[in-house]
Amino acid sequence: MFIMKRILIFGGILLIVISFLGFVKNYKKKDVLLKGEEVSVAIVSYQPYSGKIKGSFKFQYNGKRYSKDLKSEFNQEVKNNRTIKLITNSDNSIFIHPNENIEREMISIVILFLLGIIVIYKGVK
Repeated sequence: MFIMKRILIFGGILLIVISFLGFVKNYKKKDVLLKGEEVSVAIVSYQPYSGKIKGSFKFQYNGKRYSKDLKSEFNQEVKNNRTIKLITNSDNSIFIHPNENIEREMISIVILFLLGIIVIYKGVK
């Protein structure tokens, strides 16, 4: 029983750490959406999104090449255009589609965090 409680506590802490890292990443994305600059980027290559294969595309901006995962809702836009609009931060380290929905990811992160707390509680109880 003692080992099981330790495993639960460790698992709960792991869930909280993962959710914290996800929160930081998504907070940066949200900040870019609110304060970033809209730019036009040239699509260099495109890997279509399908049910089993994660889509992605490579694009060029200010002479540098970048890669971005492709969400299903933007598949046709990337496929049908040579350029698209993205929002970026001042050092061009984060690029986000203007219509990208960060709220769903944030809700998932909060649920993961709460699950971690519940698991820790079960381990301590």
